[in-house]
Amino acid sequence: MRIGLAFSFLVLLQGCSREEPIRVYDAPKEQVVTYTLWGGMYPAEDPTWFFKVSGSTREFQPFAADFDKLMASVRLPNGPENQPLWDLPAGWRLGGPNSAKMADETILFGPQDKPFVMTVGKFKGGFEPNLARWVGQVGLNYASTDKAKYAQPIGTPSKGWRIAIVGPNNPSSRSMMPGR
Repeated sequence: MRIGLAFSFLVLLQGCSREEPIRVYDAPKEQVVTYTLWGGMYPAEDPTWFFKVSGSTREFQPFAADFDKLMASVRLPNGPENQPLWDLPAGWRLGGPNSAKMADETILFGPQDKPFVMTVGKFKGGFEPNLARWVGQVGLNYASTDKAKYAQPIGTPSKGWRIAIVGPNNPSSRSMMPGR
């Protein structure tokens, strides 16, 4: 046993004494993927209508200006108890109601073969609890002092809230709709 141990030690010692060139490798950098959740809550005082869509931040970026146009166009001419009206950006289309997503309407945009699906629905729960839940869905922690980080008023006076949250988790793999 002692001879085997001594031999192993000598082999290890000899292996360490070889002079080999130092090799340097360029390892690819890990791509950090973030996800964006966009939404709108109307009316501003006591939201009952919610717009919501999510996807990878990189894929969403080309649609940011159109999303802002859509949110700015939302109006409630027949009161918050009735479905809002809006103007669709060029290339965006209605997808119809979707009971699986509890959506009174869906808005499709992006690639024709695999579009993003924005849900539009009437829900309860108010602004703050839904914003907090949405922030959690992308993997962030929410504090009431964070409201301005994620929500911007739309219009003057504010007629609604534009929501934009970026985080590490894919919210489309979680519950997407506000509490009923």
